[in-house]
Amino acid sequence: MSVQSKLLTLAFDPDFRRKIKIGGISLGAALLAYNVYNKLKAKGNKVEIYKKKRKSVFDKAFLFRLKYLFKIMIPGLFCKESGVILIHSIILMLRTFLSIYVAALEGRIIKAIVQKDISQFIYQISKWLLVAIPATFINSMIRFFESYLGLAFKIRLTSHAYNEYFTVTNLIL
Repeated sequence: MSVQSKLLTLAFDPDFRRKIKIGGISLGAALLAYNVYNKLKAKGNKVEIYKKKRKSVFDKAFLFRLKYLFKIMIPGLFCKESGVILIHSIILMLRTFLSIYVAALEGRIIKAIVQKDISQFIYQISKWLLVAIPATFINSMIRFFESYLGLAFKIRLTSHAYNEYFTVTNLIL
């Protein structure tokens, strides 16, 4: 029992916590210096600035293929897929504005709770419940348009593959 109370006293003592923080930072700095020293020693005592080679995440061939695929999936500005992307973007923006409104509304609900104002609390909760209906609809529409767009892209790519590889000139009889 006395050991437990001694540990609790030390845990809540601000001087002890400050000493522990300083000790942890000192230990971390010492380990970092030791690691750097070992790396320099392994390189033959050359002092070099460590620079990581930047690897290009996307090379030119990948970007060229991606551009080719986008031309297949979205052939023009006024095609069905462009319209679906536009509608999906508008719905995502609506959800963003709705999320901001809901966050402000929840702040007002908490304010009413803290102030112990029951009428304001009930009013804000009813507004929150009324906002939940379009929020549910918007979230469902986002999922629907994501699935619809994925299906439209798959159909475009499949029909392009059929047209490209199953033409009469490519068939060997």
